[in-house]
Amino acid sequence: MQTYAQSAWRGEKPFSCEFAVQAPHDEQLPVPGKAWRVSKTLLMFVITAALIASIILFGMAAFGSGLRPSVMINDPLFSAVYVFLAAIAILHFVLWIDEKKQKRLQAEGFRRRASHRLKSGAARLNILDFECRPSPRSALTAFRGGDAKPSRWRRYIGGYSNFQGVAWNEEELAYVSPSSFQGNMLGVQLLCWPIVLLAWPLVIVHLFGLDASNVNVIGYVVFFMLSGGVIAHQLIFKGYYQDHGGSKEFTLNRRTGLVTLYENGEEVFCHRFIDFNCYFKQEYYGGRTGWVRSLHMAYRNEDYSYGHVVDLAPFVASTSARAYLEVWEIIKCYMNVTLPLPETLYLESRRSRDPTTVAYDLESKNSPIVTSKMSDREFHSLLYAIDDAG
Repeated sequence: MQTYAQSAWRGEKPFSCEFAVQAPHDEQLPVPGKAWRVSKTLLMFVITAALIASIILFGMAAFGSGLRPSVMINDPLFSAVYVFLAAIAILHFVLWIDEKKQKRLQAEGFRRRASHRLKSGAARLNILDFECRPSPRSALTAFRGGDAKPSRWRRYIGGYSNFQGVAWNEEELAYVSPSSFQGNMLGVQLLCWPIVLLAWPLVIVHLFGLDASNVNVIGYVVFFMLSGGVIAHQLIFKGYYQDHGGSKEFTLNRRTGLVTLYENGEEVFCHRFIDFNCYFKQEYYGGRTGWVRSLHMAYRNEDYSYGHVVDLAPFVASTSARAYLEVWEIIKCYMNVTLPLPETLYLESRRSRDPTTVAYDLESKNSPIVTSKMSDREFHSLLYAIDDAG
C-alpha cells in the first residue's frame, strides 16, 4: 500500500491565494497584428472553398470516365487536381507562417499570466477556492466516463490503459493525448464519412448508366475498399480510439501533491498543487455557439511561458457550468490525502491501495457505493437517486 510524501496536499489553504478577479493588467500583450489575422481568415476561407470545389470537380472527372486513367487525364475537369495540390501547399505555408509568428511572440516575452491571460472583454472569469466539499455524485455525473455502465467497464474500459485520454488510479490523475496515427485516422474518418454517405449512392447510381466496357473495375473496388475500410475500422475497433496511445500531457499526483506538465513525453514543468490557481471562464458568443467555458490551472507565483497552463476541460463530461465546477471539486477531493478517493469506477478497484480510503471504507458500512459488479439497472437507479438529491 502506498504512503504519502511530505509534499502531499492535506487540505491546507494556499499561502497567497487570489480569491477575487483583479482588474485587467495595463500591459499590452503582443499578439499577431490585425492585418495578419484578417489575411489568415480570408486565406483559410479561400483555401477551404478551393479544396471543396477541387474535390467535387475531380470526382466528376474521375467517375465520369469510369475511373479509366487514359480518359480521366484528357477531361478538362481533371485539372482540378492541380488546384487541390496548390491549396494544400498554400495551407501548409499559411500554418507555417502562423507558427513562426507565435514562436517569435513567445521569444519576445509573451506571457499568459493567469490574472489577465484568460481575460477578454466578454468573458466572466472566476478564481475558484481550495475548500474541499466531498460529494459522491460529482465523479459519476460530471467527470468524463463517470456515467459509463458497469457492464461496459467489465467488458471494455477496465482493460484500457486510459479511457478517452483519462488515466486515473490511486496515485495520479493524468491526461494522455491520442497517438499521431489515431489523430490522423480521425481526420481521415471525417473525410470518409461524407464520401460513404453522400458519394457512394451517387457513384452506384452512376455505375448503372455506364457500359461494362467503360468501367475500370479495379479502380472502383479500390475506391469502395479504401473509403469503406476506414469507416469499418472505426465501427469494428471502437476501443482503439477510446484508449489513447500518445504521451502524457499532464499529471496530478495524489501521493506527492505535485502537478507535472509534459511536452513530447518529457517533463517540462513541475510544482505543488497548492501553488496553482484554478480559473473558470465563461464567454458568451451568441447564436448557436452560446456559452463557451473553460477550466484551467495556472501557477500563481511567477510568469510562465505560453504553454505552462493545465487545461482541465478534457475531464469535463458536459458543457454545463455545473459540470465544470464539479470537476474542480472532484480534483480537490482527490488531491487531498485526508479524504478518501472519489466514488467512481475508475478508482473502484484501486481503493484498497490507498490508506485513507481503506480506513474510510472500514468505518463506513455503505462504502463504496459504486462497484463494477453492480448491474446496469442498479447503477442507473443510483444515478437517478443522486440527481434527485442534487
